[in-house]
Amino acid sequence: MCDLLTDDQAVELGLRGTANPYNANDGSMLTCSRNGFDTDRDVEYNFWPDSDVFAAQFGDRRRQGGDDAHLVDVAGQPAVVNGNDPQPACLVTLGLAERQGVEVLASDGKNRACALAMAVAERMVRNTTG
Repeated sequence: MCDLLTDDQAVELGLRGTANPYNANDGSMLTCSRNGFDTDRDVEYNFWPDSDVFAAQFGDRRRQGGDDAHLVDVAGQPAVVNGNDPQPACLVTLGLAERQGVEVLASDGKNRACALAMAVAERMVRNTTG
């Protein structure tokens, strides 16, 4: 799971090079965290192998009147970005397949969290599609 973003790519983005994987007890999602006290940027990503997290996220945000949620294209894949920079935290939900998706939650001490989340999401797509 953590290899969706390589250690070298993480360092290029100002993230911690080592990753901490963990899984939901029921197997519904796989998670990887790249955070630490030695950077002002953190990211956590959740892979949902059998859930349309993309459609659910977009529908939830629109129903709640979330003006900050908007559709974007990430390296040819549909995504929802919840927020706009400048802000310290941002969520990008990426649709990979009919019932697969990735959530990327980024934080950035310089209020560029959405740019970081988008950069991570783009590298993930490119790493999975070759």
